Amino acid sequence: MAELLDRATAEEYASWFRALADPSRVQIVEYLARQGRPMSVGELVAAVGLAQSTVSQHLKILTEVRFVLVEPVGTARHYRINERCVACFPTAADVVMGRPSPPAGMSPHRAESQAFFGARAATWDTKYGDDLPAYAAAVGDAGMPTGGVVVDVGCGTGRALPALRAAVGPTGTIVGVDLTPEMLAVARERARDSRADLVLADAQQLPLADATVDAIFAAGLVMHLPDRDAGLRELARITRPGGRLVLFHPSGRAALAARKGYVLRPDDAMAEEPLRSAVEPAGWRLMTYDDPPHRFLAIATRAG
Repeated sequence: MAELLDRATAEEYASWFRALADPSRVQIVEYLARQGRPMSVGELVAAVGLAQSTVSQHLKILTEVRFVLVEPVGTARHYRINERCVACFPTAADVVMGRPSPPAGMSPHRAESQAFFGARAATWDTKYGDDLPAYAAAVGDAGMPTGGVVVDVGCGTGRALPALRAAVGPTGTIVGVDLTPEMLAVARERARDSRADLVLADAQQLPLADATVDAIFAAGLVMHLPDRDAGLRELARITRPGGRLVLFHPSGRAALAARKGYVLRPDDAMAEEPLRSAVEPAGWRLMTYDDPPHRFLAIATRAG
């Protein structure tokens, strides 16, 4: 006899279906997904034609189930679609209709992330292979410590691992961490060639001891954290005082906005001052901020 879907997962999926049981919320989700950028409540009010209090209530429901994510911008809040739900929601529907459910105890965030990135792992390097020189240049500019312990959090297919090995030298230690087994499977060859260890883990629950890491490399990680502040604190926890956090993307913010078709705002979460305001309470000091068209590179040091 087939096993009954466990109660906790059933309740989680039911909350997702309830969240989309209102046509206005469906419109908000669809509009955010189509716009592909963080939006203010005012922009959403203008788009859907409802009162601000009504839109705010709908957003509250959608953020509670993580269909929509919140980005603090100064004293305001902007809202963006959680792209992982595009992969995860069909999975939930499949489970309800009798296909295999996620393993017991797996968090919804983990299931969302694994569904989204797992489906893209095999073709990731084909699509983004031209970024490899940018990774190498960023690692070279980051000043990784020779002989140090460096963790690539959200390592994906391991594109930074060869450059990290060159930076820390033969006596250094490299660990690649990712949430998605399929990504780590693709990364395995680079990890072997770079003498790096690979670990399947959540960036917000790293299986590493306090103050044991000299540097963290994180490419495109921060915008995918369900709780950015908690994620930055977790990265700080494992880093020694004076260690560094390297935040990187192979496109600058303006170039990325142009490619995705949205207007870049000065109060964007990854703009210099909003980013500084986010990292400092988590235990970091922002030391370098570089955002030309060809890359994004921000470097912070661990306080204390």
